[in-house]
Amino acid sequence: MSIPFGTSSTLLLDSQKNPVLIISMMLGFSDPWVFAGFSLTVLSVFFCILYGIRNWNRGGIEKEGDYREEIQWEREEIELIEKLP
Repeated sequence: MSIPFGTSSTLLLDSQKNPVLIISMMLGFSDPWVFAGFSLTVLSVFFCILYGIRNWNRGGIEKEGDYREEIQWEREEIELIEKLP
């Protein structure tokens, strides 16, 4: 089904035709699953961009003792390594 260049046409949907199938065929996708995969990929890109903008400068909540515990653990590890033959 090709439409000559320069003519205006309307998309008429029968009760038997699937609108997703018609749109995917209009965009050149041979299978509706390819269209679904493409559209989900584009939607996930937009979601990731919006999520990144929203959470750009949010830092993680850190407890005050986190660094102290890690420093103590590093000291103990260094002592154990030095004791090895």
